[in-house]
Amino acid sequence: KPAAMHTPRLEMIERGQVSRSMAIGERPVTILGRHGGVADILLDDPSLSRMQAALYNSSSATFLADLDSAHGTWYDAAGRTHAVPQLGVRLDHTAEPQQLAEGATFRLGSSKVVYRVAGCEPVKLARWRPPPWAEEPARKCYLEVRSNDFSNPYLEHLREGEGGDVDEELPLCGRATVFGRKAEL
Repeated sequence: KPAAMHTPRLEMIERGQVSRSMAIGERPVTILGRHGGVADILLDDPSLSRMQAALYNSSSATFLADLDSAHGTWYDAAGRTHAVPQLGVRLDHTAEPQQLAEGATFRLGSSKVVYRVAGCEPVKLARWRPPPWAEEPARKCYLEVRSNDFSNPYLEHLREGEGGDVDEELPLCGRATVFGRKAEL
């Protein structure tokens, strides 16, 4: 399972106020509907299908999909919380799931309850900095990158001791050397 980069919470909004809130980031899929044997979140509303909608979590985003419900799932990117059914855009059950933006809301069927997933934005990670105790090396240092192949047949006797020819020498300079795709400080 990839590390979660966001912490989504499902908020239920009634009469303009958040009445309930629950963490949904631990589950890869959360089913909303009125059938207690199938739905993870049971909603008591006759206008809803047994399996109305699904919330999908990846490591960095949450998605909403309609599950071919009779009265539809309505997505509102503007995040309006008015108690008006069918406000926003109806999701097509055959389309790709809708990625939820921070502050966006959705409605299920003709219910007047509004739902919002908070915490959709990825957590901003602090940029790594060398620790204060790290000092620049007193002499030149290099990291030797070696392969396990010996290109020089005269060096085969080093196979057990050295581990291959030096392919590249990387200078280790400054208080820290960072390796990776984006090795910037």
